[in-house]
Amino acid sequence: MLRLKNLQQLDMTPEEVSYLRQRTRGNSYLVITDFEELFLKNNTSSDIFLYDKDVITIPEKINTVFVSGGVYNPGNYAYQPEWNFEQYITVAGGYTDLARESWTRIIDVQTGKWLEAETDIEIKEGDMIFVPERDPVDWYQKFIEGLTVVSQVAAIVLIVITVSK
Repeated sequence: MLRLKNLQQLDMTPEEVSYLRQRTRGNSYLVITDFEELFLKNNTSSDIFLYDKDVITIPEKINTVFVSGGVYNPGNYAYQPEWNFEQYITVAGGYTDLARESWTRIIDVQTGKWLEAETDIEIKEGDMIFVPERDPVDWYQKFIEGLTVVSQVAAIVLIVITVSK
């Protein structure tokens, strides 16, 4: 997330733009850390800096998988150990018209790695299934642009015909 926020949109892949768009719709003040890693395993990479009046909330453990992006009903879905990513997409209402289905990724909760979605990849509790979306097409704008090009070509043809007479 931090790496993407520091990039210009032109320097990002369409997949990264879509992911950043989805993630920034959430609560930007929310910070998540793994206290078990920090305190029990002394892994300081899970350490965070706290400020005066910060609040630490330890939520009830909910066994879910988060499905986001180009699905009709993004959100948390109950973890089912035998399910693959396609079954989670189905319960999330399926792919939207703007979804880039072949770009679907599974974001591993433990490593943060982005994995290409394949049916044999095990989905674990807390994993995220992310479906990037294409930008919607403004057909009216495309029509106007096409009409402009056709008008310019017609004007050039008319000038050439008039000059050649």
